[in-house]
Amino acid sequence: MTTAIPRPRDSQRARLYRAEGEVDAGRRLPTVERMQAWVDGLVATEWFVARWGDRHFEVRPGFGHRRATADQHGVLQMPKWARSELVLLHEVAHCLTPVAYASHGPEYAGVLLALARRGMGPGTAQLLEDAFARGRVRWTLAAVPEVRPGWPRVANSRQMADCASTPGASVGDGPTDSLNAAHHRENADIVGHFEV
Repeated sequence: MTTAIPRPRDSQRARLYRAEGEVDAGRRLPTVERMQAWVDGLVATEWFVARWGDRHFEVRPGFGHRRATADQHGVLQMPKWARSELVLLHEVAHCLTPVAYASHGPEYAGVLLALARRGMGPGTAQLLEDAFARGRVRWTLAAVPEVRPGWPRVANSRQMADCASTPGASVGDGPTDSLNAAHHRENADIVGHFEV
């Protein structure tokens, strides 16, 4: 019989939530279909697949849930209040952060920053990183996987971490290819938003 290893103490959860509250949550995605299309667009990008492989998330309406939640199988429960880009990325980050790390710990915060940079653009990621700094939310890119073999067009997370550890640099300054489309949001263009 195997015993599940408990997650480390989640000591910065409240600080992380406060920091997220200081940042624009992005576009409102009012329906399950819109949220599903948005997540599907993100996970289909070369950037995502190069790091986490072929992943699938199922977005559900969150009926009966007070909070947005994510489980280990990639099921995202999204009540009406939570249907925005940042909250959706918050839940996806839970699915991608290994259980060996605290639920809102530095490794999780790094995954969230990387996803925000990719899904919402470098400007939003910088604002989130700045809010993390003001709120004393620690982050690291240790849980953002190295680029998998066969993906030479995408910069790896170690390069991104090297850039982020440079004084004055940030995750928004990373060498990954940028999403210029993130600054030109059009409601009708959800999947195209993530194309490289």
